[in-house]
Amino acid sequence: MAIGLTMAPSAFDRQTKEITCTKNFVKLASRLISAGMIPLCIPMSLDLYIITLMITGHQMVAVSTATAAFVFLSVLWFLIPFLHNLRNRPRAIDGY
Repeated sequence: MAIGLTMAPSAFDRQTKEITCTKNFVKLASRLISAGMIPLCIPMSLDLYIITLMITGHQMVAVSTATAAFVFLSVLWFLIPFLHNLRNRPRAIDGY
């Protein structure tokens, strides 16, 4: 699912447009890639859980590592861009 959502903008663009890149396409691509990151974050964390459990044999270490990876990826992929957009959005001028 994650790969399909990530690849969808490119497939759509190549099949429907010539060489131009419209504003609507950029919006669509951004939304699909962002949507693809959600189902990608979860299995990456679960993979890390399995690998850590196999290496250490300790379930708490594996759970902690997977949770840390999930939080790290969530902050990196969602929270930081959200805060950036919040900080850089256009502000209304007083009296207008």
